[in-house]
Amino acid sequence: MNKQISPLSPAKHRDIYIRSNDNFLQASEDQLIPLVVQEVVDAATEFPVLFVKNSSTGEFTLVAMLGLKAQQNLYCSDESEQQYDANYAPLVLRNYPFYLQQSAEQQFAVCIDELSPLVNHDEGQKLFNDNDEQTDFLKNKAESLIKFVEQQHITKGFIQLLLEHDLLHPQKLTIRLNDNDPLTIDGIYMVDQQRLENLDDKVYATLRKNGALQIIHAHLMSMKQVNRLTRRLLKSANK
Repeated sequence: MNKQISPLSPAKHRDIYIRSNDNFLQASEDQLIPLVVQEVVDAATEFPVLFVKNSSTGEFTLVAMLGLKAQQNLYCSDESEQQYDANYAPLVLRNYPFYLQQSAEQQFAVCIDELSPLVNHDEGQKLFNDNDEQTDFLKNKAESLIKFVEQQHITKGFIQLLLEHDLLHPQKLTIRLNDNDPLTIDGIYMVDQQRLENLDDKVYATLRKNGALQIIHAHLMSMKQVNRLTRRLLKSANK
């Protein structure tokens, strides 16, 4: 989906409305959705939660897996009449079509994807009132975006902690779909349970005290949700 990200201004966006985002179609071809640590426990009840590595930068990202193949999202249908039906929606989906961009002066600006189908001139929530002041809707969105950026920094710290203790290791998933050839998913990383169990007692206690252990356990338990994705894929194939 093409995007055109522009900073919000009353002069340019005074007459803009934002429709409610019920099916998150902007992510219909996104297999992996970025997460922050604060939502892992909730996301893990619905999706596999894992880590991926950028081959160019070496940077790791915490993600939810919503499909079993590249450009496949089994939750966000490209059929307009179908609603998003997961029990949890990642924050990055809910924030859309808004973004927060940082200038060279370290100032944040709320931006919007002007090409989003949610952006229109007829229905939904207004961004500015008749006095060119931000509406409560926009103020709440801006607060959510700032909080999300803060959570992203905490998430980077969590990942760095895992790397410092050599807990992230590459994994490969093999899934059998009926009588078809097995489906292999590689390029993902998980916490190595054996290394976790062999950590020094002091380190383990620190992980428990700062909440990292709860996130790790939720991540490991979430891999059971691969079965849910498999059922969804088979169901969609039989339609």
